[in-house]
Amino acid sequence: MADCPEFVIWNPLKPGWKFFAQASAATSTGTASDDFDASVRIVPPTGSPADWVKADLNPGPESIESLEAGGYGASARLVSGPSGPTVTLRAWIVDSAGAKPFDCTWTNSDAGTEFHVSIMLVVKA
Repeated sequence: MADCPEFVIWNPLKPGWKFFAQASAATSTGTASDDFDASVRIVPPTGSPADWVKADLNPGPESIESLEAGGYGASARLVSGPSGPTVTLRAWIVDSAGAKPFDCTWTNSDAGTEFHVSIMLVVKA
């Protein structure tokens, strides 16, 4: 698992692989904190977008259990509350063998601020 830039392209993926996302927050002493917000919106190649909110992502993970061929766009938002906990979003892909070919984290610890992430998923048949 690595810290990633604010925009990533995960390519190539295969149909049937899985996409997961999870969020949490902790104080500077490592204590879990609820003083944050997080959300992920995923637009699939067909059908309606999925909106995952804090309650879905924490404790999470939330998932798409079987990716279909085509392109997905995902945007995420991490908000550190007034007390300034470190908010962490983790997103990853699990392939058909159970390996994680893509696995990233993003953090925001600036009190009262938002941090945005974009993920492109390219699923090739």
